[in-house]
Amino acid sequence: MQIELNGNMYYIPCVISSIEEFYELPQGGLTINPTVTFHGTNLSRGNNYTVTLDNQAMGSSPISITSTGKHTLVVSGANGYIGSKTFNFEVFDPIEGEGTQEKPYVIRNANEWNLFTTLVNRGTDFNGQ
Repeated sequence: MQIELNGNMYYIPCVISSIEEFYELPQGGLTINPTVTFHGTNLSRGNNYTVTLDNQAMGSSPISITSTGKHTLVVSGANGYIGSKTFNFEVFDPIEGEGTQEKPYVIRNANEWNLFTTLVNRGTDFNGQ
C-alpha cells in the first residue's frame, strides 16, 4: 500500500502466506488459497488484490489445480494496493507407498525428496510408518 506523507510516497508491504514451493496432488485435485494481510488485517481477493495462475485470472473462489508440473501464481494489488508478487511452485504425484513395512514410501528422485521434506515441515507425522 502506498501512503503520501509530507509530499513523499511511502510503500508498506502486505504479507502473502499459505503458498508453498512444493505440493502433493491428492485425488480430486489441490486447492490453494493465498492469504494476504496488511498490518494483521486480511485483505479480500477480488477487492484488494487479484490472483492469476499460469496467466489465467482466478476469481474469488478457491484456486483449484488438477495437474502436476510447474505453476506460476501472481498476486497483484487492486483498489489502492499496488505491486505484485510472483510465486513459482511445483505439484507432484503422491509419493509411492503407504509408509508401512509391507509398502514403504519409495523416494525415487530429488523432486520426491523435496516433496517429502515439505510435508514434514508442514507437520505431516510419518512416525511409525
